[in-house]
Amino acid sequence: MDNNAHFFESIIEKAEDYFETKFQLIRLKTVDKSSDVVSSVIAGLAVALILIISTLLLSVGLALWIGKLTGESYYGFFIVAGVYLIAALIVNVVKKTLIKKRIANSFIDKVLN
Repeated sequence: MDNNAHFFESIIEKAEDYFETKFQLIRLKTVDKSSDVVSSVIAGLAVALILIISTLLLSVGLALWIGKLTGESYYGFFIVAGVYLIAALIVNVVKKTLIKKRIANSFIDKVLN
């Protein structure tokens, strides 16, 4: 009887060790995936911020140049704004098929792989 009790205690102890190790493994995998996703998002935001500032400065320069060519500086700003409005309309039309799916797939790929 003592042998059986020792056997069951050994199995219970091994099962506890297994579940504790399994829990630690899941926790470490979660931390790894989370850090990968967060670092990718932060890097993407940094690139986006640089692109936004560059685009803003290029837009002002282009607007002033077009304004100089047309004779009135505000014409250049209207033309540049019109180009951005057309670009926004195009992006709005294709956002679901081209942009949203790619971002979602990229996020899912980062989380699952």
